Amino acid sequence: MSITEYEELDGLGMAELVRKGEVTPLELIEEAINRIEARNPTLNAVVYKMYDHARDIAKAGPPVGPFTGVPFLLKDMTSHYEGVPTTHSSKFFTDIGPSDHDSELVKRFKRAGLNTVGKTNTSELALSFSVEPTFRGPCRNPWALDCSTGGSSGGSAAAVAARIVPIGHGGDGCGSIRAPASCCGIVGLKPSRMRTPHGPDLSSVWESMCGEFVMSRTVRDSAYLLDEVAGQDVGAYYSAPVQDRPFADEIELDPRPLKIAFSAHGPTKFNTSPDCIAALEHAAKLCADLGHHVEEATPQMSEDLIETMNDAVMGMLALETACDIDEMSELIGRPARREDFEPTNWALVESGRAYSGTDAVKFKRAIHRVAREVAPFFEDYDVYISPTAGCPPVPIGVIDPQMADWQKYFGLMFDFMPFTSLFNITGSAAISLPLWWNGENVPIGVQFVTRMGADGLLLQLSAQLERAEPWDHRRPPLN
Repeated sequence: MSITEYEELDGLGMAELVRKGEVTPLELIEEAINRIEARNPTLNAVVYKMYDHARDIAKAGPPVGPFTGVPFLLKDMTSHYEGVPTTHSSKFFTDIGPSDHDSELVKRFKRAGLNTVGKTNTSELALSFSVEPTFRGPCRNPWALDCSTGGSSGGSAAAVAARIVPIGHGGDGCGSIRAPASCCGIVGLKPSRMRTPHGPDLSSVWESMCGEFVMSRTVRDSAYLLDEVAGQDVGAYYSAPVQDRPFADEIELDPRPLKIAFSAHGPTKFNTSPDCIAALEHAAKLCADLGHHVEEATPQMSEDLIETMNDAVMGMLALETACDIDEMSELIGRPARREDFEPTNWALVESGRAYSGTDAVKFKRAIHRVAREVAPFFEDYDVYISPTAGCPPVPIGVIDPQMADWQKYFGLMFDFMPFTSLFNITGSAAISLPLWWNGENVPIGVQFVTRMGADGLLLQLSAQLERAEPWDHRRPPLN
């Protein structure tokens, strides 16, 4: 297999060659390993190598599925892989040891035929929109090496963009799939709330704002893989509405003419950068050219509700993070200390410990109120478009986890990514598509959102846009 051939294929394309006998799973794994060894010293995207394990699976024959033999990378956060440690990008977790089981999502990735060759860099505890953990060091954007990949799934995004693997795992609690997809010029789908499983260890993460899936270079890879991993697992507390038909079927059809709203500034009236406005306006025009009705509109929220929402999200993050650290301390066998964590995250933990049970209920109710207020917007519009980010990828060091002022730190993060977290609150299906590059040849993603449960419609529109204006031919300078 030639370098060019490997890098031109998406996951389904690689699996097709395996089925035809034109390439072996082991050859694909060796190609992925070669690229990790060549490109990772520059990127710092892969932080744990599983080469021999992946080779053994390839030699034995991976499970037969739509992605048989396809090299894959797993984010070092939340989802467990039996025999492999999960550090959450924090030195505090290095003594826990390897996981003794697979998470349900990992089981489904395996059944789909994916072969995990390593784990990827993430921000500590997945609490940043930039992957610059003190423990692992920063991950660099293959399009602009001095800039952020976005976070917290930036390691996977960088590896997919750099053509190391065609698909990489991510999690999205406030935008952590869509943000790195935008920064790295790839597809980042956040499925509807609880479309993908959290079990057996968890039922709800961040008041069910968080979900896991993947980033890819093509819409079809995301659609086919969502068919393989979607669905409630045993004991799940919540579940997403059942889809009407396979997502793989959805992308073969153009959507009916849709009523689409777009806004450059969103309900918070954010001061969006010109690059991100240009990306949005280009996407809106493309939708109109495809026959959709497009008009400027945004969900309406009062200033008071916006402030309440922001306080509730930060309070909920603080409470859950504090609880997570206390539970992990019991597993490790010693209390967590300030020096175990980045200053900003430790400050968040301490603030979480100061809240009461009444505060926790108040935050939960505020988040639910926001979801109720925004949901009627999607009775009037099929799709909402916004920039994914507020500005192009920021230089590494701007969002510094060693910053003394933790409130300033989190403020900088949400200035970078002001448009994504609202749709974690609502549970909506949302995707970032790479439809624009700025004058410096840096990707600027555009976010498309539908109501909760309308993942199929979102994928239909995404596939239509990809056919109208393909992006997979674009290569970062690193390649």
